[in-house]
Amino acid sequence: MFPQTSLALSLLLLLTVQIMSTGDCWTSPQKQRHKREWVVPARRFTENVDYSHLPSVGKIRSDNDETMMLHYTLRGPGANQPPVGYFIVDTYKGLVHITQPLDREERQNYTLIGTAWYANKTIAEDNIKINIVVEDQNDNPPVFIKPEQSSVYEGSPVGTFVTQVVAKDADEPNTLHTKIAYSLIKQEPNDGKLFFAVDKDNGNISVNNPTLDREVFVTSYTDICACVLVALKVTTKPSGCSSSHSLEQEHRSFVLTLQAADMYGSPEGNSATATVFIDILDVNDNIPTLEKDEFSASVDENEAPVEVLRIQALDNDEEKTDNWLAEFEIVSGNEDGLFSIETDPKTNRGVLYLNQPVDFESASDMNLNLVVANKALPGAPLESGAGAAGAGGASGAGAQHMFFGGSSSVPKQKTYLVKIGVKNKPEGPKFKPKIKPISVSENTKNSYPRVIDTYTAIEEDTGKTAEKVKYAKGYDPDSWISIDTDTAEIKLNKVPDRESPFVVNGTYYAKILCITDELHSQTSTGTIALQVEDLNDNCPKLLNNVQTVCSDTRVVNVTAEDEDSDPNGAPLEFRLIQEKTKGKWNLQQINNVSASLLAEDDLWPGFYEVTMEIRDKQGLVCPDEQVLHLEDVLLMAFPPKLYNEDLDEIKLSKEPLRMVEANFNIPSGEIQVPWSNQVVNNSSNMVGMMQKSAFGGFYYDMNMENSARWQEELDEFLKTYFAHVCESLHLY
Repeated sequence: MFPQTSLALSLLLLLTVQIMSTGDCWTSPQKQRHKREWVVPARRFTENVDYSHLPSVGKIRSDNDETMMLHYTLRGPGANQPPVGYFIVDTYKGLVHITQPLDREERQNYTLIGTAWYANKTIAEDNIKINIVVEDQNDNPPVFIKPEQSSVYEGSPVGTFVTQVVAKDADEPNTLHTKIAYSLIKQEPNDGKLFFAVDKDNGNISVNNPTLDREVFVTSYTDICACVLVALKVTTKPSGCSSSHSLEQEHRSFVLTLQAADMYGSPEGNSATATVFIDILDVNDNIPTLEKDEFSASVDENEAPVEVLRIQALDNDEEKTDNWLAEFEIVSGNEDGLFSIETDPKTNRGVLYLNQPVDFESASDMNLNLVVANKALPGAPLESGAGAAGAGGASGAGAQHMFFGGSSSVPKQKTYLVKIGVKNKPEGPKFKPKIKPISVSENTKNSYPRVIDTYTAIEEDTGKTAEKVKYAKGYDPDSWISIDTDTAEIKLNKVPDRESPFVVNGTYYAKILCITDELHSQTSTGTIALQVEDLNDNCPKLLNNVQTVCSDTRVVNVTAEDEDSDPNGAPLEFRLIQEKTKGKWNLQQINNVSASLLAEDDLWPGFYEVTMEIRDKQGLVCPDEQVLHLEDVLLMAFPPKLYNEDLDEIKLSKEPLRMVEANFNIPSGEIQVPWSNQVVNNSSNMVGMMQKSAFGGFYYDMNMENSARWQEELDEFLKTYFAHVCESLHLY
């Protein structure tokens, strides 16, 4: 038996000999064996090349085929997995074949696994790997990602970013096959200037020419003959001149054709094209003008408001925007404010109005000077973030205004002359004076209706009474008058009332119309002012016939009113009628409409009547005597303190004490306080009967030594109480 170390060395030597005796698996001269598996460098095949005619592209085998018959299988992507059938193996020889060209864009490499089998279907050897790399050919052109429609402001500076185009190439990355170069191959329209450029490396499109102008027209001709005809302004084509046409187009949009070429633009590379649409955004770089430098119009005298003239504004900026919309201003000739001008936003026309009538005799011709400007300021704001939302051209300029052509000043405005002639027309009838005063009286003895005056219109041109006219009332709020339609005779329908709410400062106003009897009638308006003479038909009366006062009040003020005006009203005279007056009073005049009544005696609660006579300035007295009704009241909010015979205070309810008329025969011990059901005093020591108070209430006549003190405190309480009540009633 060998020692363990010798046994291990013997096994290692046997294994080494076995490995070195193994036969070739590939025909390649470079081969190694490691644990019964060849480590073979990857085989490289170019895509799109047909290798199917070759006897084989490789071979797999096992050392065991030297002693017995084996057969071989192949598995993995390209063999029995998608894409299936690209690689096959000869079952008994182990030769590997490629059946069709490979496509790198489909799969870049393959790892195939070969297996050797015994006849009994057991594995003789497994995991014989074959690595295949597919080499790239430049077989794919660049493909554009669909570019979005973009925009940029006209007049944008060179380098202003517009948009970016991007193309992708399916060939192997980081090789010339996928290195793309961008170029601009066409610009439409094209007048010989390229307004845009594209960066060769990144596809950024930017402004290439600072004269990008949206309103510039590009004209193209099909032949020289057409150019000559246009230059000479010949409208009839001579014989021998070929057919031609002209095309005028604004720079409102551009169509760019871009190319993306791989191999960095080499002629051997592949290429693709794309179309980019770029809208040119409007800048207010065109000053509005008018059709001509001078305009004329005419108006009829004495007619307003009327439309005088419509003036077309011309502006090449984008229509229906503030850059296009004109604003007119009258800078001279309208000092009286007779005219105004507005813009019709649909047509961009200035509409001139005459707002006040003009007289031919005072102004037969008038001249106005106009200026016109856009509603928007000159220039357009440059927004940051070019290309956002398809509106490029910002270039980080912020919200500033860029004046086209580099000028930062507003050009001086041009003035346009408008001559306006005034047409003389036959004057319509007029009332003279415009306001006719007529005196009327409140006298009821007159008969009504009655004629008070005539108010006819005249012809201003002749100064004579107007003919072929009719008269009518235009305004008569209380139907005081009527007018004869032919003669303008005015009748007063009823007795005037100076105190009517329609009379203002003694005057009643009505309007009379004069209407011409013709197809296009003219109307004139005049005013009559009925000045109502005041009659002394109102007597002075007290404003307030009833007053409430406190018992200790000494003075009562009265005021009277007379609806007549001077000299039939104030100052008023007051006289007291003593024999019809309750109480003793003294009357003193305060002012023209007021007097004071002074009480000569104390007033006890109750009702009083004071009768007086009041005369106006003319001595008129009302047939009914003026009587003032006074009510003297005593109000008690809380009772006085009460004491028993021991001078102890009697506690009462805090509820108000009602004044009631006592029953003289009720013992004091049984008296209850109203509302509270609390006994006022039930002491057997209180002897006395309820006495009726002079002020309408009640009190105890206790007939005791402390009754004098009780009465003294009661008097003091009443004095304070009455003062408080009268103060709250504002009678002091």
